[in-house]
Amino acid sequence: MDSSDEILSFLDLLDLDEELIDKRLNSIMLRINHSNDHLKNALQLLQYKHLINTREDSECENKRECDFVVQLIQNAHDENLKYICKILKIVLRLNPSTIVSKSEHILQQILSNMALPDKPETEFNDNNKNIILNLEITNSILDAVISSNEKISLLFLTNPLENILYCNNDKVKFYFLTSTVPKLFECILGYRILDRIWDHITILQLNNNEACLKIMSCLSDYYLPSFDAQGNAKFESVIAMKSEFWSMILLGLNSNDTSIRRIAIYLGKRAIDNLMFLKMDFRASNDDFIIFFWEHKNAITHKKNWENYFILIESLEETQSNIVLPSIQLFDSLKHIGNHWLNCCFNIGLKHDNTEVRLRCIENRLKVKFCSRNEAITLLEALNDLNIYHNSKEYRLLKESISKCLLDSDCLESVINVIPNIKWSPVPLYHLSYVLGEIKLQNPVNFRIFCDKIKEILKLHCTNIPIRKAVYINISHFIANNCYGIDWESYGNIYPLFHFELFENQSLNTNPFILLVNTMSVEKDEEHDFFKFITKSYENIDFALLYLKQNDKNRDIFIEEIASKLKNVGEVISRQYCDKLECFRDVIYLINIHTKTLKDENSFMKTLNMMISKEYSVILHYILELLMSDVVLSIEELKVLLKDQTIMIYNTDNNCAHILLHLFKSSILLLNDENTNIFKKAFSLTVIDCLVFENLANNSVLLNHVDNILTEVEIVKFGEMDTINNAENVSKFKNIFHEESCILIYKIMNKKILNVKTIVKYVEKVIDCGGYGCLKWILKIIKKVLKKLLNDDTIQFDIPQFLNRSWKEIEELKSNSQYTPCIEEFVNIITDDDLLMKLSNNIIVFYCSKIIEYGPARNISLYFLTRQLNKKEILTSELVYVICEILLYNPVLKKDQRTIENIEIDIKNNGKFKLKDKSFRNHHNYEIQYLALSTLSKINDLETLKIIINIFMNKMNEVFKNKVRYHGNSQTHRLIATALQNTLFIALLDSRTIDDGAMDWCLKLLGKLPHQASVKIYLEWHISLCLYLKKIILNEDLQKLLGSYNIPISSQFMILYWLMKRKLSTKRFVNDEYDFVMDTLLSHTMGQMFNTRLHAQYLAADLYRRNEIHAAKYEYTIRVIEKTFAESKRDKNFLKLKNDYFVNNFDIINNLTPYFIYECSSKLSDATLNEVKDLETVKHQLNVINENIKIDMGDDLKTEWLRGHASDEEFEEYERICVLNQREDYSKECVGTIQKKYIPWKNMSDVNSYDHSKKKEIIGDLIVVASLVDKLPNLGGMARTSEVFGVRSYVVGSLRHLQDKQFQGLSVSAERWIDVEEVRPGQPLKEFLANKKSEGYSVVAAEQTSTSVKLESFKFPKKTVLLLGHEKEGVPCDLLPLMDQCVEIPQRGVVRSLNVHVAAAIFVWEYTRQNVL
Repeated sequence: MDSSDEILSFLDLLDLDEELIDKRLNSIMLRINHSNDHLKNALQLLQYKHLINTREDSECENKRECDFVVQLIQNAHDENLKYICKILKIVLRLNPSTIVSKSEHILQQILSNMALPDKPETEFNDNNKNIILNLEITNSILDAVISSNEKISLLFLTNPLENILYCNNDKVKFYFLTSTVPKLFECILGYRILDRIWDHITILQLNNNEACLKIMSCLSDYYLPSFDAQGNAKFESVIAMKSEFWSMILLGLNSNDTSIRRIAIYLGKRAIDNLMFLKMDFRASNDDFIIFFWEHKNAITHKKNWENYFILIESLEETQSNIVLPSIQLFDSLKHIGNHWLNCCFNIGLKHDNTEVRLRCIENRLKVKFCSRNEAITLLEALNDLNIYHNSKEYRLLKESISKCLLDSDCLESVINVIPNIKWSPVPLYHLSYVLGEIKLQNPVNFRIFCDKIKEILKLHCTNIPIRKAVYINISHFIANNCYGIDWESYGNIYPLFHFELFENQSLNTNPFILLVNTMSVEKDEEHDFFKFITKSYENIDFALLYLKQNDKNRDIFIEEIASKLKNVGEVISRQYCDKLECFRDVIYLINIHTKTLKDENSFMKTLNMMISKEYSVILHYILELLMSDVVLSIEELKVLLKDQTIMIYNTDNNCAHILLHLFKSSILLLNDENTNIFKKAFSLTVIDCLVFENLANNSVLLNHVDNILTEVEIVKFGEMDTINNAENVSKFKNIFHEESCILIYKIMNKKILNVKTIVKYVEKVIDCGGYGCLKWILKIIKKVLKKLLNDDTIQFDIPQFLNRSWKEIEELKSNSQYTPCIEEFVNIITDDDLLMKLSNNIIVFYCSKIIEYGPARNISLYFLTRQLNKKEILTSELVYVICEILLYNPVLKKDQRTIENIEIDIKNNGKFKLKDKSFRNHHNYEIQYLALSTLSKINDLETLKIIINIFMNKMNEVFKNKVRYHGNSQTHRLIATALQNTLFIALLDSRTIDDGAMDWCLKLLGKLPHQASVKIYLEWHISLCLYLKKIILNEDLQKLLGSYNIPISSQFMILYWLMKRKLSTKRFVNDEYDFVMDTLLSHTMGQMFNTRLHAQYLAADLYRRNEIHAAKYEYTIRVIEKTFAESKRDKNFLKLKNDYFVNNFDIINNLTPYFIYECSSKLSDATLNEVKDLETVKHQLNVINENIKIDMGDDLKTEWLRGHASDEEFEEYERICVLNQREDYSKECVGTIQKKYIPWKNMSDVNSYDHSKKKEIIGDLIVVASLVDKLPNLGGMARTSEVFGVRSYVVGSLRHLQDKQFQGLSVSAERWIDVEEVRPGQPLKEFLANKKSEGYSVVAAEQTSTSVKLESFKFPKKTVLLLGHEKEGVPCDLLPLMDQCVEIPQRGVVRSLNVHVAAAIFVWEYTRQNVL
């Protein structure tokens, strides 16, 4: 009984009259309390009255009903609101003539009594519930008015309804905007609700632009109405021509919130559409800043530009680079749209996850001027990415763009100001500083502008020492080249931050900043302040000396200052009761002046040095006073005080001998005093260490007292009542004590023969209680006495146990500065010849293997090991195995590690920096490789070389035991390439290593699996050498041999070609050989495979040209081939062959040089990573290797090699023109391929601003059931298909599938936007299908049966459940009876069925085509 007539007929049948209805209704209305059942009954009675009025076209009095409604409104709550709203609508419609007045009255009361906030709320307000109740009641009243086609006015309503938007409850705001506002706009006269909200937005925009955009998106149909084909719109609005609106859009696009940007894009599209139809010129500006402009005469051009703009900005939101990169071309067409709009794109693109996208956006960003701090930060954060600097060509072009950009003073100032605010990686910081150091502004800037920021830049944390020093040099060049107004105080404050003392003098002599300091002048009235400044701290000494070297004026003042400091120290010493630290800074200053002027040939520097040397006894007295006093220095102060004392003591005269002796004896006494605190003991031992210098034998006074030091140090005890309360400091001072004791003992051992047993006892004690600083010296000490320990059975010292303990401690030091010296000494011990003879081979091999294993993480230990092996004339059997492992060492470095190494090499080779060698702590893998090769080149024994080759072969056999392929530049690729390079080099050392076994191994490996280009070339080269040296005849037998190993046809071509080319060059061939090779090649010139044809044609043509006696039978064929080549000279495959070195220039004998094998071959075969090498180091090592190659005139290979082998210089030209890892020019390929996935002005729908998790409105009634599907990629793909075509519901066997990465990889978040249900296979699925059938759905199975219908002839019902079968079994037989229809996709191929995901997509598309589109 859905229709009104049916209800009335039923009531008439019951013989119900209106009086009875009124009586029953009155009894309900008179009740004080009303339950939902009462309200439901009242609603039914009111509906009957309204139906009677409608049928009789009459109206009835509704005063009592209105009073009833008012009573209900006062007691409204969530549970009864639904009935109250329905009752209210019917009551008002009972008397249409009074609906306006009564609606106005009720609305006035409801809206006036609403308590609305007068400012934005920050916390949840309970009043929000009442607001939404009142709004729902208001909507009911407005619905009644609208249904009656009436208008009302609220003349006395003063409550600002727009203040509802101040609520912090999104549900309230969304309901108000989407439900209440449209009704207020439609039926209330004079209230101007949309204007009120717009005024509210303009005020709110100042503090909350995001809220404004959400409001606008909800009301976009009113503020930005759509136009039909005739140019007519339902509403009139000029919001699109408001400056405030475009400011709002601009801020929204600059937001970091993706959802806000999406709203801004949506509103921008609608606004552009509005402007197209408004046909007016418009310019939006803010404080003389033009935000947006529109000219009607250029409307089409403007719209095209904005269409491209929205395509660009939306594509930048995508994660897939193949979608984003083509769209980036649009930057060039958007230059006139305004930099502020482009900045919105840059704000997204510069933060993109894909490196290539970021790089392209950076390139475009640098073309647009920027001035603001935020823009500079965004750019620099994008530049602070190590991946950008992996490709040398890329970052060189990038640096050029940055340089051009920074020539603008505003851009430069913005960048300098924000550099300190970023947490830099070393490589990006270096490149940016390099650009700064190279630029030269036309108009230099005042240094005071940048002074503070440059100080902060120089203090930036950088753990890489070479890069940090290079940054210092770059910044110094920037200051010198681009700044003026630098006074002496500015120089003095910034000079120590550069740490110029760490650089070579040659570098400093050409540094423009140093040259500026040299020309600096000090005014007469500033002299006092200047000299006070440079003598204030020892950190200013370098600056002071630099100035004084170049300026001979006022040197006397400095001399007076030095004399004053010496006098001050003397006075402090003479006073018995005074603070001894009072002149501590003066002493440190004097010590540093003495040290820094010691070897300086400048006459004034010599004067300073002699002045302090003469008074050095004063400094020694001061140290003695500190030693005997109660003063406790910090560890840093102790180090500063004594770090250069050894040098100073060494250069003192005999006048100080008595003070030195006194100092020595006092130290010994304190050392043995049990009551002396740990600081004094450490201080004492450090003083002794300074006194016991290298030429101890020259100082007879001290020599007489050092014999007992070892015993005294050994028996020293620490006092229980230590005056230092800080436990951490106690531990540090104990470490200093033990470290200094080790240093002392080692120094004594260099000049005195000490008792080994006493040494061992001392070592065992220190190794238990000493810190990491002791380990290096302990290892040095043990190395000194190692021979004695090995040969003297009376000494109880377990060397294997000592090595094991030392190794464990070294492993703990990997992130400590002590690691390098400790591992160096450890390697010296395990490679000691005496130890190798006495100790088990397994122990040595174990430690060497560990060192090789740790090489990729930290290769310094492997460098030390290789260096030691290179020093040996003869390698023992275990060391042969070790050197083999090192020869195969060629790790795949991480991209960041490789990039940093490349930068370090650039810095080392750049004459601008000229850093001291000790700045480069790490050695690179190529240095290890060449050291190992140098060791290999010294081996002359044939059996040893064969053993090495067998080790290589066995290693490769193990690696390729189960492999069927490997990737380029993988560890496997590098391993086999390195092994083959080494076997080729060994062949050069002794051609007798090229035997049948080696050739058989190469043939099997070449035929076993596909190889990378470089490996393939090495194998072909090795096989060719074997065949050539065996003087094999080129005939069918050779071809059969190659075929028996399944050698690829292209490799057979190259082997035959190289052999024939060599025979032609030496004229050692017979015509039958030439004819055989030519016939073999030409027989493949008409084959099925294009590359095979081309290869055969090219090689045949080349051999024909090389043969001086051209065979007539090949002339016509070769002429046809050459004509074809002339017509195909731009074909990329032909060009590749033409430029291939191994096809055109390679010779199997002449190219057999170490330089070509290890440097050129891999590059020319395009197999290397983007790695940089120090060519000077490489050439030096190659010269050593070449000298080690013994020339045996009885060796046929070497004899022939000597006649024609190419020099290293001949290969350098080929190496220079070889471009590694070039990035493909995507712009050429992408012209016209921009994916217009985002087409503005089509299929636009409102953005749900306040509830983004809400599923979109579903148009169709298709339910896809995938409960039987169990493969996650298929389920994820079907989820995406279902979302794209708007299915009502997607059913899976388990909701847990949605969390799996395989599912999410295909679904790309589609599950968030569709309704996903869980229905288990089996009985739950049967029940689900039965329920859907009861709801009116037709159940359709995607299955092939005897009664199935072809898809193209099947008409899908509107309400369809599509059941998909299992990937293998399909739809189970027990489910087929439940189907209303089985439908199949027509097939023409051999394969029986489609993938379930593909089949589902076809079905869903066909349903959508029939019922939705």
